[in-house]
Amino acid sequence: MMPLTEDEQRALYKCLLFMEAFRIISPIMPMQHAYAFLLVAMEEGRGVQEYAERAGVTQPVMTRILLALGKHRQKGAPGYGLVHQATDTQDLRPQR
Repeated sequence: MMPLTEDEQRALYKCLLFMEAFRIISPIMPMQHAYAFLLVAMEEGRGVQEYAERAGVTQPVMTRILLALGKHRQKGAPGYGLVHQATDTQDLRPQR
């Protein structure tokens, strides 16, 4: 491996801090969940389909990931509590 520049070392250190923060929440949190959290944190208020496209996963997969990042996973299991889901009052589609 080539020696790292100071900027590269700083960037890697920040990545390590980020990963350590998620390991405190759950030592076995999947990388997809951490990645999705970053997408949501950087661009709050998007739809599930938009996040799915950005992450390169299907909409059902992103739905499961976002549920896990929220209060409750599927079937009522506790989630990580990192994101809050809100209904778009401008969306006129019927709610399920």
